[in-house]
Amino acid sequence: MKTSVVMSMVNPSTDALMTKVDSRYGLVVLAARRARQLMTGAEVKAKNQSTKNVTNALEEIVEGKITYEIVKDAREEVEDLEDEMYEEVAGPVDEVPQEAAEDRGTAETVETAETAEAETPDEAADEEAGQQE
Repeated sequence: MKTSVVMSMVNPSTDALMTKVDSRYGLVVLAARRARQLMTGAEVKAKNQSTKNVTNALEEIVEGKITYEIVKDAREEVEDLEDEMYEEVAGPVDEVPQEAAEDRGTAETVETAETAEAETPDEAADEEAGQQE
């Protein structure tokens, strides 16, 4: 006679946890960070304390004792600060001085020996034949 055993996390339930966060990934990150804090000696805020740091972190999340905030990406913050600094020094980005706009249009490209396309042997032979006539 076979009996099936269903293994699952009983407390706190996944459904209860998902009401406190926006995604499973966010839940994992939040619980892991809080478990690390508990491991380094932070005080447990959960009513039902366990001997396991991850369980305590999950209990705190369900009880609403731990919350999180999604912050802007550091690169976006740096770009925003750079734009603000540039505007303080040079003025709004939309206003390009007329001289700068004219300079952009007059740039000439110079073809050097390295950038010039090499002639194929057939083209070289045709050119020589044309010069000999």
